Amino acid sequence: MREIKTIIIHHSGNTDTVDSIRNLHININKWDDIGYHFIISKDGDLTKGRGLDIVGAHVKYFNKDSIGVCLLGNFDKENIKEKQLNALKNLTNNLMKEFGLTKENIKFHRDFPNVTKSCPGNNIDKDLILKFI
Repeated sequence: MREIKTIIIHHSGNTDTVDSIRNLHININKWDDIGYHFIISKDGDLTKGRGLDIVGAHVKYFNKDSIGVCLLGNFDKENIKEKQLNALKNLTNNLMKEFGLTKENIKFHRDFPNVTKSCPGNNIDKDLILKFI
């Protein structure tokens, strides 16, 4: 198993299904698989993407030791639903326990220097998310 140091939270933006993400990542980007390790639907359903032992493709230059979690939705235009937030809480808590991480190891996509977008959206407050987890 690879060393995990960070859990990185994303949103899908205008891509609203796992199948559409799969199509974008595999057929258009020509990646081996979905770039994320987990995708959480608005109803809180969890879909596994890449295996945790496989390096993701979700933040250029920062994939080697991270886990990518994508929330379906565009949180520049909408607010996260309670079921989705609860699923994020459960997933991140389990991952933190499994890999010996703390809340300081949870990052948003927009936290990285090479990212120019708001991901996971301007309507998601990082402090609020971290208090909830």
